[in-house]
Amino acid sequence: MLFIDSLARRVPVNAITLYKDESGEFPVWEVIDGKQRLETFLSFKNDKLVVDQDVIEAADEDEIADVGLELAAPLYGKKFSELDQTTSNLLLQYELPVFEVSGDRKQAVQAFTRMNNNSYILKPQEIRNAVYAKSKFLDVVKELDTAFAQHFSGEEGAGLLALGITNENGIRRMQDLQFLSELIALALDGEQHRRDSLNGYYDKYQTPGKTAMKELQAAKDEVLKVLLQLADISEKTPLAVHHFPNPGTCENDVYALVGALLERGTFSTAQMTKLQPSIKKALSEFRRQVKLYIATSRGDIDDYDIDNAPDTVARYAQTLLGGQQNSIKRRADRREAITELLAGVSAPPATIDFRTLYGS
Repeated sequence: MLFIDSLARRVPVNAITLYKDESGEFPVWEVIDGKQRLETFLSFKNDKLVVDQDVIEAADEDEIADVGLELAAPLYGKKFSELDQTTSNLLLQYELPVFEVSGDRKQAVQAFTRMNNNSYILKPQEIRNAVYAKSKFLDVVKELDTAFAQHFSGEEGAGLLALGITNENGIRRMQDLQFLSELIALALDGEQHRRDSLNGYYDKYQTPGKTAMKELQAAKDEVLKVLLQLADISEKTPLAVHHFPNPGTCENDVYALVGALLERGTFSTAQMTKLQPSIKKALSEFRRQVKLYIATSRGDIDDYDIDNAPDTVARYAQTLLGGQQNSIKRRADRREAITELLAGVSAPPATIDFRTLYGS
């Protein structure tokens, strides 16, 4: 049922693997992986299988449950012969990926075994890229990625790679596009709960009108402006230096920084010239104390006075301790803490006594 549902949603599926036997008068193709998938489709096409929506909903992951749902909904509870022509054509036009191996049968089996032992599980953004390939939201996200990359090497994902919030493998798995999608959603409507709403944005802006497209482009431009300012602050070095305690918190940090700068507005050129060293010092010291606060809370160290920690540090650190770290409230709390931090840095005098701000 999940396989038929995936075909309807245009979700990528694993390839069928064929062995081409050329030992006889005519070549013969033998299915060595994918027989169940092919037989499943034939059973459905011959009215021997009906997709149960309850089964699909029970098996789906929260993050991708709505991807392409409108495409699959018309087939639920129906035999193939009962489908409307649009839905049946959609299924019949799905192009299955096929691997073909030939030559010595023993070597072919070894090649198949190697492929089968290295299964590739699609990430939600990889599925979005397939299902929403023609969405204007995806186009704008890619425009943002390209424009930000121009500030660095120009290669895909170079901007987020330089800021230290992804790596080469993350770029290959489209995690840069996923994070930039979140930032555009942040600019449009504020913090979102995890990434649960991303599918909705891809769907909403599938074919937007002029007003909606203008709104989307404006959000992209604002995010780009903020990201370029963060690049300026970091001087092309990772923002998430080793002060942050957990893998992935760099993404939380940049999300909060972007939210704070979207809220207060970016610094002017004159302000940046004057305040850049102070901002970098403030962020570095802030991260250091967040790390100490978390380490103390977990009992890893006992030489940090957690009771007298700065309020911004305590509030930020508590959002990274247990529970859902990327709920709307926790994301908003982190953004508010960073907003206050930046306000303190930019308030006169420009030169800050960090011992007064964070304690000795």
